[in-house]
Amino acid sequence: MSDATHPPVDLVTINIGNTHTSATAWTFANDLAETIEWPSNFRSMTAVATFAAIAPKIVVASVVKQCSNKLINDLATLGMKPQFFRIDIVPKIEVLPVPAERVGDDRIAAALGALDLDDACPWIVIDAGTAVTCNAVIPAKPGNQPQFVGGVIFPGAALCLKSLHQGTAQLPELKSSSFDKSGFDFIGRSTEQAMLFGVLAQQTAAILSIIEGQRAMLGANARVAITGGGAGFLIEALRRSGGTKFDIVYQPTLIHRGLQAAWKASK
Repeated sequence: MSDATHPPVDLVTINIGNTHTSATAWTFANDLAETIEWPSNFRSMTAVATFAAIAPKIVVASVVKQCSNKLINDLATLGMKPQFFRIDIVPKIEVLPVPAERVGDDRIAAALGALDLDDACPWIVIDAGTAVTCNAVIPAKPGNQPQFVGGVIFPGAALCLKSLHQGTAQLPELKSSSFDKSGFDFIGRSTEQAMLFGVLAQQTAAILSIIEGQRAMLGANARVAITGGGAGFLIEALRRSGGTKFDIVYQPTLIHRGLQAAWKASK
């Protein structure tokens, strides 16, 4: 990735989530060069380490300690030592929930990513993954840091589909990839569609309700950012269910943008 086609890479950011691990390469010009995703398991960490070794600097955020430890070992065999978000790199944001250390790295990094997009307004940051988080973020006031105020957490679409299958006698097992081709409507014409549309309707109703509630507290100028593996198929459902009342910024690499911003601010 350092030939004439691909400029040199300065930094690789890694986010180890509950289900998936992603890594983003950043060039010396601070441009996103490439993002790759793997399952969050031991076997994948070797591939993650190999990809990350293209850069002189590596920043890791993780909610899966076992995978973090494996990644450290795999990087060590390549002569690399990563920096860990919130340990080696302390983000310049005040985390209000108590205890602050229990707030996931991904939630804080996504908040920083939103502030990197626009640091003058409040944000409602939605990460649609294994769990969905909707977090309120306030920009910095003179002499103070921005604030991660808090938020809500509820099961994501894949967990909802799994619970429908496991908790009933006849409903089939559907994977979250089914959403990619399902579209969205309010009437399903098959059991599978009824499940997929029902979960999407449930997710969007919850998200829209939370957005309205948080905007009432943050102010009408609050913007909305959405990221995560489930964000792509939720966008259409959100817009059809009333999400056109406010601007929704879809940013697939929001967490990585936040990790890069934290790294730049620490230099």
